[in-house]
Amino acid sequence: MTSNYLKIIFLFFFLVSPLQADKPDLVLQITVDQLRADVIRRHFDRFGEGGFQYLVEHGTVYANARYRHANTMTAVGHATLATGGNSTQHGMVSNSWWDRERSEHVNCLQDEQSPFVDETTRTGRSPLRLTSSTFSDELILATGGASRSFGVSTKDRGAIILAGRGGKAYWYSTQTGRYTTTTWYHREHPEWVEAWNERDLAAAYAGQTWSLLADHESYAAVDRDDRPFEVPRGELGITFPHVMSDSTSGRYFSDLRYSPWADELTLSFTQALIEAEKPGQRGATDYLSVSFSATDYVGHAYGPYSLEAEDNLLRLDRVIAALLASVDQAVGLQNTLVVLSSDHGVQATPEYSGTHGFVGGRIGTAEMLGPINDLLSTYFETDERLIAAFSRPSLFLDLEALRRAGISRTHAEVALAREVVKLDGVRAAFTRTDLLEGNLPATALARSVAHAFHPQRSGDVYVVAEPFWFFGYDTQGDAATHGSHYPADAHVPLIFSGPGVPRTSVYRPVAPRDVAPTLSAYLGVLPPSGSVGEVLGEVVGEAKP
Repeated sequence: MTSNYLKIIFLFFFLVSPLQADKPDLVLQITVDQLRADVIRRHFDRFGEGGFQYLVEHGTVYANARYRHANTMTAVGHATLATGGNSTQHGMVSNSWWDRERSEHVNCLQDEQSPFVDETTRTGRSPLRLTSSTFSDELILATGGASRSFGVSTKDRGAIILAGRGGKAYWYSTQTGRYTTTTWYHREHPEWVEAWNERDLAAAYAGQTWSLLADHESYAAVDRDDRPFEVPRGELGITFPHVMSDSTSGRYFSDLRYSPWADELTLSFTQALIEAEKPGQRGATDYLSVSFSATDYVGHAYGPYSLEAEDNLLRLDRVIAALLASVDQAVGLQNTLVVLSSDHGVQATPEYSGTHGFVGGRIGTAEMLGPINDLLSTYFETDERLIAAFSRPSLFLDLEALRRAGISRTHAEVALAREVVKLDGVRAAFTRTDLLEGNLPATALARSVAHAFHPQRSGDVYVVAEPFWFFGYDTQGDAATHGSHYPADAHVPLIFSGPGVPRTSVYRPVAPRDVAPTLSAYLGVLPPSGSVGEVLGEVVGEAKP
C-alpha cells in the first residue's frame, strides 16, 4: 500500500506537473466580485474578442462550478479560491464576525499592528486572520522567495487574501481615492505607487456621466432602469445617464465604487504595477491576482437584472481585454496561466422576483433580534436578553447572560434554533453543538453549512434563509445581496487558459476550492495547508513529462 502511494505521489509531481516542462512565467488570477456563471453565457455574443470570449475560446471552461459552503460572502469566496479550503480550514466565516472577547464586530482582516501607510483614522489590515496558507504562499516557499506575489483590488479583502502572507497587496482607499497598503507590506509606498497616486485619477471622474455603452434597445434589461427599490449612491441616481458628483463631496470617493469607473482605476493601477514590478519577467514564475469589484457594488445598488448591471458587464469585458493585452505585451499570454472565477454570485431583489410570482422579503437585524430575544426571555422566564448579536449568518448567545440566568449553552442553542425557524423567510437553523459533533442530516444543505462553520468564529445558531429572502442587515442598504447556498449565489464561472490547457467545456460538478490545488499541481508545489479541493485533471492533463 505504501509503495503504491509513493508511486502515485511521484507520478503526480514529476510526470503530470508542467513544472518539469513548460513552466509559465506568470500566473494571472482574475476574480470578478459577484459574477454569476449564467451572466457570461447569456451575454457572450455581445462581448468583444479580447476579454471573456478570448478566455472561453482558448481555455477550459468549467460550466458547473459551485461553492460548497453556505456563507457566500466576499472574504469567504476569495479565501476559498486562495487556499482550496472552506471556512473550517481558512477561518474566513464572513466579511466580519462577532468577537466574543471584544464584544464587538471585527473585520476579517483587522490588524491593529499593521496600520495604513498613509491613513491614521482606520484600523490596519493584514492576512493575519487567515488560518491557512495560500497558493501564492506555497509558491514563494517552494522557490525560496524567487517567485513573487501581488494582489490588487478595489477592496482590501480582494487584494490581501489572494496575495497571501508573503505577497504585496494594494487596494483602493474610499477616503482618498488613491491606492494604498499597510505596514504589513511596506513601511512607505513604493515610488511607482506614489507616482500613480499623484495622478489623482479618481478625482478626474468628478461630474462625469456614465452613459450606456451600446444602443439602448440592444439591452436585455432595456425596461429595467427606473425601479423604486434600487438604492443609488450619492448623486448617481437610479436612471441613465448617471452623473458623478463633485469631488469635494464627502462621500465622493466611496460613491465612485458604484460605477464601472472603479474597475477602470483597478486596471490602470495594475498596468502601472506590471510596468514597475515586471511580474513574470525575472526568470521565476510570479503570481498576480486582480479582483474587480464594480460588479459587486453595482449589483448591490441596482440588482443583478438591472440595466446598470448589464452595462457594467459590457464595460468589464473591455477592462479584462485591456488587462490581458497588457499581460500579453509584457509577458506573453503563451507564457501565462490565467484563471478567472468569482467569489460569489447574487440573488435577484425580492421585489423583482415578486413580479414573477415568487414570494420573498427582507428582514433587518433589529426585526430579527427583537422578537427572538423576547421569545427566549419568555421561554426561560428571565429578564435577561440572551442574544448578544447577529452577524450573518450566525446568531451569538450572550454567555454571561446565560450564566446569570442559570441556563446551559446547549439548552439555549436548541431553544433558539427552534424559535428562529418560526420567522417568515427562515428555512432552517443549525446549532453549534450539532455542527461540532457532526450530528447533521445527510443533506446538501447541512453539508454546505458544515463547510461554513468555524469552531472559534462562528456563532451558536447558523440561520438559513428561504430562497428570495434577504435578512440580517440594514434592509435599506442594498437593493440585492448574496450569502446563501442557493445556485444564484453559489454558481460562478471557472475558466483556465494557458500553456497546456485544452480548449474544452466540462459539465461535471466542480468547486472553486479546486483552483488552489490545481494551480499547485500545475506548478509542482505543495497545495495550501488548508486545501481540501481536488486537482482538475483537464488543466494538468496535457503536460509532458
